[in-house]
Amino acid sequence: MNVPKEVILDLLPVYLAGEASPATRAWLDEYLAQDSELTEELRRIQAEGFHHATLPPAVPELELRSLQRTRRTMTQLRWLFGMGMALTAIGLSVEIKLRPEVHVRLLLLGYPEQLAPCLAAGLVCWTAYFLLRRRLRVG
Repeated sequence: MNVPKEVILDLLPVYLAGEASPATRAWLDEYLAQDSELTEELRRIQAEGFHHATLPPAVPELELRSLQRTRRTMTQLRWLFGMGMALTAIGLSVEIKLRPEVHVRLLLLGYPEQLAPCLAAGLVCWTAYFLLRRRLRVG
């Protein structure tokens, strides 16, 4: 089986931590028996102590701050989505004739001078929503 060395290197932390499945452990043992250079490097890492290669434990204050920032961002996304949806719906609203004698007039039908500001505010909300959502995905 031709396995790239990067795959083996990705599996080494799990292997060294003792969390690999028996099949993965046996497969890695077989691979390490064939690659003496990697075996020597692995012995050196184990001699120095594997705890240097792992991430340090997270600081509770930083985790709490990150959680609060995520919660605040999600709240902002909800509000921007709701406001964008409401302003767009109000701005694009029209008169609905259910029956010839029943007319439903929505908020801005009689006030066309308010149509442009409402749609502009909706556009600002949608723009802010998509920019914030993009930043949340990237960062």
